[in-house]
Amino acid sequence: MAIATLEAGAIALRANAQAKPTPPVPRARALLLQQSGRAGDLGDAKRSPPPTSKSNIAQASDESQTQSEETMNPPEEVDPDFIVSPRIVPNDRVPPLLTILPLNGVAISHLTEWELAPRYLFGDRLTDYFTVEALYAIDSDVRQALTRDNVFISDQRGEYLQMGTVSGSRQVVLRQEEPVTLEGIHIQQSFTGTCRAVNKLVTDIEEQCTFTPALVVDPESIDPDFLFPARIEQPGSLGDVISPETLEILRLPGFQNEGVNGEVVGLDLLFPNVGALPNPEQTGAVDRREQNDVLPSLTFSRVRQVVKANHESAELGRTIHGFTGIFGDREFGLNSAVQGAAQALPDFVPDLKGSDEPTNPNVNKTLFISANNTRLPAESFTAYHGGIGRAKHQLPGERVPPAQFHGVWLGLSPVTERSLIRTSQFAN
Repeated sequence: MAIATLEAGAIALRANAQAKPTPPVPRARALLLQQSGRAGDLGDAKRSPPPTSKSNIAQASDESQTQSEETMNPPEEVDPDFIVSPRIVPNDRVPPLLTILPLNGVAISHLTEWELAPRYLFGDRLTDYFTVEALYAIDSDVRQALTRDNVFISDQRGEYLQMGTVSGSRQVVLRQEEPVTLEGIHIQQSFTGTCRAVNKLVTDIEEQCTFTPALVVDPESIDPDFLFPARIEQPGSLGDVISPETLEILRLPGFQNEGVNGEVVGLDLLFPNVGALPNPEQTGAVDRREQNDVLPSLTFSRVRQVVKANHESAELGRTIHGFTGIFGDREFGLNSAVQGAAQALPDFVPDLKGSDEPTNPNVNKTLFISANNTRLPAESFTAYHGGIGRAKHQLPGERVPPAQFHGVWLGLSPVTERSLIRTSQFAN
């Protein structure tokens, strides 16, 4: 990528080098004017003053007037460390590739002013909710300079305000109806006879005893969802003597198992669900309902990206400081303390050495690709992100050299707690 401002500066330097020797102050001023694209003559000694009236003012005609003009336009101070001291460059003179970077999932550059992305979700079986993603550039500029040892510097700074939403909770209820045929068992049985076979303690051969234990399913204990009993009572045991009155009740038509004085004889076991078979004669149904709860968030970020280039390589330093407030955050105190401490962390500024060789303006574009492709946690908010990238310039006829970017990230990431509840219910 060719940096247009640097090329213009190099042209100005070469033009000044071929002209007559001039003092260093006008030379630096000419370079600044050429790089920033401001109107005006870049010449040093051949510059002609603008006319003030119909009659031209003669040169060196009045000392007092000359002193007054020098007082109104004092000479600019020259920084001994810079050929071109740092100054703000117009946006149209800076290539976007030099300033593009990701900020909380949004790609920004020095040309970004604002972005707005509202979204409204609705549906028959969905809780309607509104979300908005917005970004506003509070301040943004790019300062460029050229040092005495031929190092080009581009210092991008900006302050941004972002508004968005985060997921507070999400509940999905899926109801599936499947037609089946249930199979059940109901056992009602009583078996009585002479006590000599089951109770040796009874000597009267006329006495009647039960040949089965008394087992009864409690109807109130049958689960309404699974249709299975949870409690089986045993009011009597094998070999209990049956009174004559109870025997008369047992002989009545139908199944009888309760006699006088609380006597219970035989088995009364009900199992409504012992298995299910598909029922192809009926059709099923599926119903899905979703409910979402979103929380608004507000983020303030300070961005700085410094690019330095010399005759053989370029380095990139990126630093992002951010503070995010989430309304309804259960960990607001801890998150605020961590983000507040992150604001004191230093900026990443590359330390690239210069040389006597002229600066190569063709910065390797893979340097920016490697920095922008750094893996950051998804759907997260940056409290501090910084790193340094390096790449050599591409020489004519050679392959593009690789680039490296090493950084650190600190921020807020969502913690998702998932729970699955599955229930089955049989309905008639």
